Amino acid sequence: PAVAALALAAAPAPQAAAKSEPPAQSGASAAAPAASKFAGEDQAAKRADVLTLLEVNGVRKLMASQVDTMMQGFISQAMLPPEGAEAMKQVFTENFDKLIELCVQPYMDHLSHEDIKGLIAFSESPLGQRMAAAQPKIMAETTAAGMKWGQQLQPILMQRMQEIQAREQGKGGGDAK
Repeated sequence: PAVAALALAAAPAPQAAAKSEPPAQSGASAAAPAASKFAGEDQAAKRADVLTLLEVNGVRKLMASQVDTMMQGFISQAMLPPEGAEAMKQVFTENFDKLIELCVQPYMDHLSHEDIKGLIAFSESPLGQRMAAAQPKIMAETTAAGMKWGQQLQPILMQRMQEIQAREQGKGGGDAK
């Protein structure tokens, strides 16, 4: 569950890929949707621009920050020893290209090529650069806040689950008579 949470936490904010070596196309993520409203666009050029957008937004730095935050959370909660967290961090880091590739298609599906070009222009602007620089810290702080919030809800959730289980057992016990 912790690994799945990390993967989910990293996925929502994709922002960079290597320009010189785009990730290899694979399966469904590389295929254009059959009924795309952007089907008339040059898909190869659009895809290259999505990768550029992700690069200028600094997705690798953001993903690395998310991994660090999650691993520190796992260590502080005694879910992993430091060496285990470091090993997990290495696996995630080695596989960032795969996550970036999975993030390309949603951009292709939901934004026009002109939208992507506009986002690149914004991302390269001074404001866009400040946002990209601040994003890892923002994500680390919001992830930590979310983890704290989840920990605070744990007793309430456990109590509710126990109440539900007690009610279900009561229903089952009544049917057996």
